[in-house]
Amino acid sequence: MGGRNGGCEIVHKISEQAGLSISGVYKILNGSDSFSSEKRELVYQLAGRYGYFSGGNSQGKRGGSLKIGVLIPKYPAYFWERAVQGMKDAAGALNSIKLNFYYYPNACKEEEMLRLIELLILSECDAYIIYPLPALDWREFAPQLSAQGRLIFFNDMQENIEKEAFIAYVGPEHFEEGATCAYLAAQKIAEMKEICVLASDGNSEKYLLGRRISGFIKTAKAVNPDINIKQIVLELNHKLAASELAGCLKNHYRAKALDCIYVSSGFLYVACMAADKLNRTAGSPCLNTICLGHEHSVSDERYSGGRIYAYVAQDVYMQGYHAVQEIVTAVEDCGFFESIPLWAVTLIGGLFITVLSFIMIMTVYGRFFKLYLYTAIAPVPLSTFAGEPTQNVGKSFIKSYAAVCLEGAIIVLACIIFSLFAAAPPAIDPNAAAVTQVWSYIGELVFNMLVLVGAVKMADRVVREMMGL
Repeated sequence: MGGRNGGCEIVHKISEQAGLSISGVYKILNGSDSFSSEKRELVYQLAGRYGYFSGGNSQGKRGGSLKIGVLIPKYPAYFWERAVQGMKDAAGALNSIKLNFYYYPNACKEEEMLRLIELLILSECDAYIIYPLPALDWREFAPQLSAQGRLIFFNDMQENIEKEAFIAYVGPEHFEEGATCAYLAAQKIAEMKEICVLASDGNSEKYLLGRRISGFIKTAKAVNPDINIKQIVLELNHKLAASELAGCLKNHYRAKALDCIYVSSGFLYVACMAADKLNRTAGSPCLNTICLGHEHSVSDERYSGGRIYAYVAQDVYMQGYHAVQEIVTAVEDCGFFESIPLWAVTLIGGLFITVLSFIMIMTVYGRFFKLYLYTAIAPVPLSTFAGEPTQNVGKSFIKSYAAVCLEGAIIVLACIIFSLFAAAPPAIDPNAAAVTQVWSYIGELVFNMLVLVGAVKMADRVVREMMGL
């Protein structure tokens, strides 16, 4: 891994391959946005490949590794794969980041979502990057995840989530995205009469698309108050979507000319295909229809400069890259003096747990050692059964030997009951200070350990009371 002092050679390589000056490379690596997104993306990719990171004093965390859990959709692949690549390149540049990816389909049932959230919580990562699934109320889950680590909402965020529950939001302002799309076509919209707005009915995009649509409609109405805007809800993420959309447009615009189709999701090419399909039939309403929307895939390229008049695209690669950087910054912002109370609580709690664990292990080993000793000397007391006057000695030994054997069974039973008792995670107030949260967690853990050690140590007493010894 190279820093400013050790990475000069790497910077030279990056500048040669990216076709930029050395100063230009340094500017991009330090967050400058005065270069094109393609150049910035190329520089970051090369930096990740060569393990270069130039950010401030960030080498302080590199001695250990940082585990980040990522929960994002799987489709559309062209969009989310770029986000994943940005995260991976950032992790490569930082050289000590481990990314755990959890994917879900756009049309995801609530039970599947809950299972993924459970897996995410059980992973016990240091930080989380999440695209919030709209079907869930993240006011419930955000505090749970933030109590375990740092939380970043990626590309979208639900309303009414307390600011203390996450450290940052990385993504666009979706209302402004929709408004910008309308502004780009304002001259055309001023002359239009009919606009069709397409919305997906997939739960994973419902809230995001709703804000985009609101921004687009408000701006379009401001440009042309007399325009007629009709909204059609249709899932566009399947092979027959273009045919279905063509049928819908034909039914809705039988005797009208459709001026524009606005696609709130990233499937502009589907709208273009549907318009072309209708143009092959008599009386098509889409002879001069233009398409507006968001994102840009390979499938859209054949319609660029034709049907597609304008689109607004996110730099999702940079979003992924900066999401990882935000987490690292948040980790490193915890100064030395602020971390002292956390270290103190953790060390004291760890010491208590270590001592109790040692006591419990020694007690268990002692019980089994006692059993081995009884077994080794068993022939001597058992020989007393040969004479009637000494039989009481043998009977007492049998009782004591049975008691020692039962002690082992009592210890196993105590461990089973304890595991069920301690299965529930500690109750932690997410709004409390970090020291308080850690102390609550360690305090409950120490209490549980005390219960277990006490149960193990009193196993002999329980057996002797049971057997009347």
